[in-house]
Amino acid sequence: MRARVFLTVIFALLIIPGVAHAKGPDQATIDGTGMTAPASISGTEGASGDLSTLVELAGLFPAAMGQTPDPMLATAPDELLGPKLSITWRIPDGDPTPGTVRQDLYLYAEGGPLTYTAPGQQFLGNERTRGGWFRTPAAQRSRWAVFGLPAGTALEAAARPTAALSTRPSGSGGRRSWPLIAVIAAAVVCGVALTTFRVTSRRRGRVGAT
Repeated sequence: MRARVFLTVIFALLIIPGVAHAKGPDQATIDGTGMTAPASISGTEGASGDLSTLVELAGLFPAAMGQTPDPMLATAPDELLGPKLSITWRIPDGDPTPGTVRQDLYLYAEGGPLTYTAPGQQFLGNERTRGGWFRTPAAQRSRWAVFGLPAGTALEAAARPTAALSTRPSGSGGRRSWPLIAVIAAAVVCGVALTTFRVTSRRRGRVGAT
């Protein structure tokens, strides 16, 4: 009897960490246009640290599985969203390849940081994300600073299209400019000839009159 109890306790100790580990993400990556390198945040879900902070600020759990009371927005926001970043969550589920859930992050949205989670993303086996929009509560917004993400102006500047630089060799440009030069030169010659003709005609007219 004692041996069976001992084996049961050992088995529980072995599987409980794996079950707890599969409940939430162990890593998140924030990336997007304007970032020189992705920001990678690792940790244990539920423990204090940057990963748990990000889980809370981005509304991962209510967006993925639902929560009561429900903090998700009832409708899509109607405001300026600003530049978009992305959060990719790695969620171990016991398989060799961990599951992932992705969120769009609008850190500088007009009304405060927003995330959008597309519904139907598969994770933890057969679970599917509920999806929707989540806004970081006003009292928590300053905590985004711990991740060192670029300022909104830098992200917007990087997202603007830049004028394409010409890759044409300088010799090619010179050859293409010759037709234009020839037209201009011909126009100048014609102008000079016409002026000379008019002056000559006037002089002849005066001589004839005399």
